[in-house]
Amino acid sequence: MNLGGALDLQVDRAEGERRKRSRLVRLNTRVIPQMRLLGFVCVAAAALIHDFVIYPGPDAFTWRPWFRLLEILVGYSIVSWYLLYLFYEDLRPRIDLGTLFLGCDMGFFSVAIHYTGAERSWIFFLPLIRVLDQSMETFKRAMVFAHLAPISYAVVLLYARFYEHRTFPVAPEIAKLAFLYMSSLYMALIARTGEARHRRSSEVIRLAKHLILELGEKSRALERSSKQLHDALDQQAALHTENARLFSATEAREARLAQIFHSTSDGIIFIGPDAKVEAANIRAGDLLGFDPTSVIGTDVMRICSRLYSLGDGDSFEVILKSLLPDPGPGGHGDLQQPSTGRVLHWVAQPTRDNAGGTVGLTFTFQDVTPTRDLVRQLEDKSRLLDETRRRAEEADHVRTDFLANVTTELRTPLKAIARVAGQLLDGGRPSDRQDPMRRVKSSAESLLVTIDDLLDLSRIDGRKLTLARDPMQLRGVLEEVIETVESSAADKGLSLALDVRPEVPDELVGDSIRLRQILVNLIGNAIKFTQSGDIKVRVDVASQVAGEICLHFAVIDTGVGIPRDKQQLVFEAFSFGEGPSPRRGGAGLGLSISARLVELMGGDIWVESEVGRGSAFRFTANFGVLLSHSNRHQ
Repeated sequence: MNLGGALDLQVDRAEGERRKRSRLVRLNTRVIPQMRLLGFVCVAAAALIHDFVIYPGPDAFTWRPWFRLLEILVGYSIVSWYLLYLFYEDLRPRIDLGTLFLGCDMGFFSVAIHYTGAERSWIFFLPLIRVLDQSMETFKRAMVFAHLAPISYAVVLLYARFYEHRTFPVAPEIAKLAFLYMSSLYMALIARTGEARHRRSSEVIRLAKHLILELGEKSRALERSSKQLHDALDQQAALHTENARLFSATEAREARLAQIFHSTSDGIIFIGPDAKVEAANIRAGDLLGFDPTSVIGTDVMRICSRLYSLGDGDSFEVILKSLLPDPGPGGHGDLQQPSTGRVLHWVAQPTRDNAGGTVGLTFTFQDVTPTRDLVRQLEDKSRLLDETRRRAEEADHVRTDFLANVTTELRTPLKAIARVAGQLLDGGRPSDRQDPMRRVKSSAESLLVTIDDLLDLSRIDGRKLTLARDPMQLRGVLEEVIETVESSAADKGLSLALDVRPEVPDELVGDSIRLRQILVNLIGNAIKFTQSGDIKVRVDVASQVAGEICLHFAVIDTGVGIPRDKQQLVFEAFSFGEGPSPRRGGAGLGLSISARLVELMGGDIWVESEVGRGSAFRFTANFGVLLSHSNRHQ
C-alpha cells in the first residue's frame, strides 16, 4: 500500500502545492481509513485470542460478546471512512477530521481493553499503537497522543470501578498507567528525530529543484555552444580553402600574402624539394615550438622530430620522405605531440610554378585538440552518471578481483609443484623424473614472476626503486628480449619482427634490466591477446642533444584491440582493459609497472588501438650516449 507516493520534484510552486493537497486528501480519505479498518479487525482478532486462551478461558468463552465488539469496531471504521470521504476536504480549513478520528480511535481501543477484562486484560497497551504511529509526525502531535494513551486506560479503570463496582488492587494499575505514560513519552521523543529528518528532506528537495533549474539553463547554454562550434568548424573549412587558393598565387600576390600568411589561424610551412624550410608563419611556430624567423633553411625534421602519426604511429619523417619525391595530389592526416598531448591536423599540397612543375610542399597545421576535447566532453556528459556509477562499482570490486587473480596466479604453480612432488615421491626411474622436474622449475619461475611483480610495484609505490646508469648494448638487449618471448610466440604460430633504425646508437648508458622488463611485459601482453598475425617491435630516434638521446619504442600487434573507453585503464594496477572479452589470467600488474618504469626513465607511454584491428603500445625513454659513439655521430 502506497502511503506517501513518489518523490515530487515539481519546480512550479502552484503545481507543487496542488499536488501536496491532493496527496493529503488521498491519505486521509483512502489510505488511513483502509489502515483503520484493517487495524481494528486485527484488534478484534487479538481480543478473540485473548478471551479464548487467557481470560475468561475456553470454558467460559462465548461468541456473542465478541461479535458485538467486532460489529462496533467495524461499524465505527466504516462510518468514519464515510464521513471523511464526504467532509474532509471541505472542513479541512477549519478542522482536521483526520486528526479528530485518530483521537477517537483511542476510545475504541478502550472498548477493546474493557471487553478483554478491563484491569485483567493483557492488551492494556493498545493505546501505545496510536502513539507509535504518530511518532512519525510532529513532536507536538506525538506528545498529545502520548498523554491520551494513559488517559484512555484510566477511563476503562474508572468505568470498571465506579460503574460496574469491581474491586481490584490499585497499585498494579497505577504501575500499568505509569508504564503506559513513560512508554508513550519515549515514543513521542522519536518524533524529534522524524522532524529533523523531515527538515533535511525538505532542504534536499529544495536543492534538487534549484539544481533542475540550473541544469535547464546549462542545457540551453550547451545548445548555444554546440551551434557556435558548428559555425566555427564551417568557418575553419572556408578559411582552409581560402589559404590554399592564396598560396597557389604566391608570386602574383606577394604583398597581400605576407599579411594573410601571418594572420591566419592555421600553421603554415613551405618546404622545398630538399626538405628545407623556406617559409613559416607565426601560428606554425606557436604550434610546433620554434621561431619562424630563425628556422628558414633548416631541415624540417629538426622542428617536427617528436610528431607521430595517429593510427600507424610512424614518425613524421616517414610521411615527409614519401611525399617529397612524388607529391601527387598531396595528403592529410593527424599528428600527435606526446610531450604536450596536442593533436594537429595537417594538410600537404604541392606548390607548382608557372610551368606546372612542383617546387615544394605547403603544409598547413591546425590544432584540433580543443575541438576534439569539446566534442568528447559533449559525448561524455550524456554518459556521466552511468560512467560514475560503473567506476564506483569497479572500484568496489578492485580488491576482490585483485585477491582472486593473485590467488589464482599463486595457486596454479603451487598446485603443479605439489602434484609433481607427489609423483617424485612415488619413485620411478631417474629418467622419468626429468619431465616432472622441468614442470617444477617452470611453475616455480611463474610463481617468482608474480611475486617479483608485486615486489616491484611495492618498491615503486614506496619510491624505493632507482634506475641504474650502466653502459649497455641496445641491440644485444633487444635480441635477448626477442629470444625470451620467441618460444611463446612460436607456440601460438605468431611471427616476431624487430626493426631498429640505422641512426639509433648501440652504445648507451641506462638501466638495461628495466628496459628489458618493460619490453618483455609489452610483448608478452601482445602475444597473450593476439591469436594470429604478427608482432612488430620498432625503435627509432625521437630527439637527441649532446650526451643524451630520447628513443621511441613501439610494440604493434594484430590482436583483438582495446575499446576506447578502456584505454585509460590499461596502465592502472589490477585493471584488465584488453579486448572485448574478459582477460584470461594474470594479476594485472605488468602494464602498470611498465608505465611507472617509463616515467622513471623520463619518458611517456601511451596506447593506440581499435577493436578488431590490433593495438600499438608506444613509449619514449631517455638514455645517455657514450662519448665514443657521440664523437663518431658528430
